[in-house]
Amino acid sequence: MLYAASTEPANLAMRGALLALDGLPGFDALKAQCQGESFVPYEYDGATYGVPFTQQFPMLFYRTDILQELGLSVPQVTQIFLKLRQMGLDIPADVYTIPYAVKTIQKALAAKQGGGANA
Repeated sequence: MLYAASTEPANLAMRGALLALDGLPGFDALKAQCQGESFVPYEYDGATYGVPFTQQFPMLFYRTDILQELGLSVPQVTQIFLKLRQMGLDIPADVYTIPYAVKTIQKALAAKQGGGANA
């Protein structure tokens, strides 16, 4: 199957209609060339049933000269989140804004303290 929506491989896999790609010659090398998270939509029950056709690389650009003119420094969200992940908090890799970062940190802390993911 070529060019299917990312939901289709798992949909078909749960019905036994697809062969898992794990263990096939060259699959590990192919998977190593891609972002790890790009295979998540193609995984079902511990096996991989598809390969991403495209990958996205979200980026954020900012003007340090404007921030400095306003008396602001560049937010260090990436470094903060890497440190929080090292500390064992479940922080997703797609956090780009300060409000989303605050909400994500609060959610992760609540889950770690036993308050559940929706606290």
